[in-house]
Amino acid sequence: MAKKGLLVLVLAATFTAGSAFAQVQLSAGGGFIFDAGRTGGGRFTEDVPLTGIKKGGFVGSNALGFGGFLFLDATYAELNVAFMGGPNNQVVIMDGERKSLSDVFPGTPDPDLAFTALSIGLLGKYPIDLGKATIFPLAGIGYDIMLGMTSDGEEITDSLTGEKVDVTEKLSQLKFSVGVGGDFDINDNLYFRAEALGTYRLPNKSTTDSAKNADGISAEGGFGGTVKLAVGYRF
Repeated sequence: MAKKGLLVLVLAATFTAGSAFAQVQLSAGGGFIFDAGRTGGGRFTEDVPLTGIKKGGFVGSNALGFGGFLFLDATYAELNVAFMGGPNNQVVIMDGERKSLSDVFPGTPDPDLAFTALSIGLLGKYPIDLGKATIFPLAGIGYDIMLGMTSDGEEITDSLTGEKVDVTEKLSQLKFSVGVGGDFDINDNLYFRAEALGTYRLPNKSTTDSAKNADGISAEGGFGGTVKLAVGYRF
């Protein structure tokens, strides 16, 4: 009896898996990506003598990225790869006000930073069929691989050693995303896809290392958002 019950369960699981696989629609496409938000930084947990920096102050950066991306879709999941770049501006917040680095640290220049990055993400999705359109909530994980960072057009270097910074190791970040998307049919095979995501990036290695090596600073990640517009093709 137990063997028969096990056989029924195996057959049922096989049938269910086969049915689910049969319902999967593969498609692929590409388009434009816009990504903006705080990449993280350090929060001062106590006053810093002789600097005017008070507890609660924050030093970090905001990034603004533009680029293109490709995606592979399997009904309930989307794998995407994006290449993007743009400005990475330093942000300093003291006493609730945004200031420049030179305001807080006299003699420190305000650098003109720019980045390039490769972003890889995997999103789970639940499609809701509305006829000529399909909408879907999204949630997933991604990794931004920093490829380059320049300051005033020059590769960034360590302020103490003068050596070139390994930006891939120091500035790459893990991120989590949630949001919503929609597919709008152009014809039986082609469709237009739009997605809007909220993101949270964990602090990068440079930020966590700085917090470990300095008293009175805690590492923080940052919130942001992503918009993607693309054209896809169903196989």
